[in-house]
Amino acid sequence: QERFIDSFKGRGVFTTEPIEPWTFVVEFRGNVCPAEEPSEENHGDTLKDFLFYFSWNGTNWCIDASADDGTLGRLVNDDHINPNCK
Repeated sequence: QERFIDSFKGRGVFTTEPIEPWTFVVEFRGNVCPAEEPSEENHGDTLKDFLFYFSWNGTNWCIDASADDGTLGRLVNDDHINPNCK
């Protein structure tokens, strides 16, 4: 479920029940582009908060979810040191 955390963090997603390992949790939606393409000049200051980088088929890609489309994927915990969902 979606909840407001505070004025700094904004909204977040929280589970109401335990989630088993390897369970699909939520889709991270956005524009898929080569990893080099996104830039703050095109998307503003919040760009870095909503990018997901990955490699597929020998190419580095990025999902740019900086535009809020109302889905929950862009609100999941993004702690890279101690993530609670991978």
